[in-house]
Amino acid sequence: MACSTCYNNPSPCPACNCNPVPVPNPEPIPIICPDPEPCENLQDAACVIYSGDDLLCIPANTDDRLDAILLAIDTKLCNIAAGGLFTADTDCIALSGDGTQGDPLEATPIIDSDPDNILTCGDDGLLAVIDETVIENILNTILSSTLLTTIFCSIVQNCGNADCGINTNLQVSMV
Repeated sequence: MACSTCYNNPSPCPACNCNPVPVPNPEPIPIICPDPEPCENLQDAACVIYSGDDLLCIPANTDDRLDAILLAIDTKLCNIAAGGLFTADTDCIALSGDGTQGDPLEATPIIDSDPDNILTCGDDGLLAVIDETVIENILNTILSSTLLTTIFCSIVQNCGNADCGINTNLQVSMV
């Protein structure tokens, strides 16, 4: 395969549809090419047209030139290397997936399995479930502390202008 240089193509190997660079010197400048040429058919990327389905993530479309597609791929890779998406789990959120179309990034709340935990994750999001057991636990905590008992009774009195008492049977009385 013969080697030549072309306008805007400093490569000494064939390019697409270009004329040889005029040589101002009457003596030809020798061009050194690999011998034998390692490839039987060399194509300039500007001369190769992509004929597959559109590539949505690059983006590249049918009939785009290969040099434009390679530039788009290079740009994407450089953007990722310069600060793409980096993730880390936290104590409250577990991340999975790599963020690609086939493996989307998912964030899942981490719910403590402690029986006193009132949070649950439902179809509509996080929910605090306050049932009889939760209220009993709260009242036990209040009962175990003189300060909390005082605060609790103060709140109750402000709501109903009544005296408040709390006993060890977890009965609140308004006097």
